[in-house]
Amino acid sequence: MKTSVCSTVRVHGFHCWPEPYSQVSHLRHRHRHEFVIKAWVFVDHGNRDIEFQMLQRDIVEILCREYEKSPNGHAHEFEFENASCEQIAAVVWKALENSEIWCRAVEVWEDNENGARLEAE
Repeated sequence: MKTSVCSTVRVHGFHCWPEPYSQVSHLRHRHRHEFVIKAWVFVDHGNRDIEFQMLQRDIVEILCREYEKSPNGHAHEFEFENASCEQIAAVVWKALENSEIWCRAVEVWEDNENGARLEAE
């Protein structure tokens, strides 16, 4: 049996899809979402091997390091430029693993409706 814990972070951000399908051509333009980022990480024991709030802070620090803040300066509002949910999840995954935090899965959702999930094999 393998155990993992999960932390969730909600941030506002902007992105676009430079070459969308014609049916969703409006996505070409910069638009705003509430991005919901969930990271499941493996733990070795059942008593706070990784503390939830610290994992949340790690995720926010990754976003602050990897992405520009929106010009309006809100604390957790980011410019993801043309990054997809899949690409944002990969950035979070890689940064956590660089800190020796081993991911089971990372999800990034747009407005808690549509999203992507990366999973360990």
